[in-house]
Amino acid sequence: MPYKTGQSGNPNGRKKGAINKVAKPIKEQLSEFLNEKIQELPAIWNKLNARDKAQFLKDLWPYYMARMQAIQMEVDLGGLNESQLDYIINGLLNKK
Repeated sequence: MPYKTGQSGNPNGRKKGAINKVAKPIKEQLSEFLNEKIQELPAIWNKLNARDKAQFLKDLWPYYMARMQAIQMEVDLGGLNESQLDYIINGLLNKK
């Protein structure tokens, strides 16, 4: 093997903003398809029950609103007193 493990044959990589040539025609076809079929959504929506409508909205929501970044935080609340816990809870509840 001519390269070491973890070493690229192209250390500069692909140029920033370079278009994936294979995916471009697929994206264009998908866009055309969706533009044609979007008109059918109201009729489909009217046939859905409440649970399916909720699922539909849940599935589409990430494409409408930017996803929030998940964070992980480990906190040991066992060492805090009642006053400190109240302060944290009030701060979270009043956060705007």
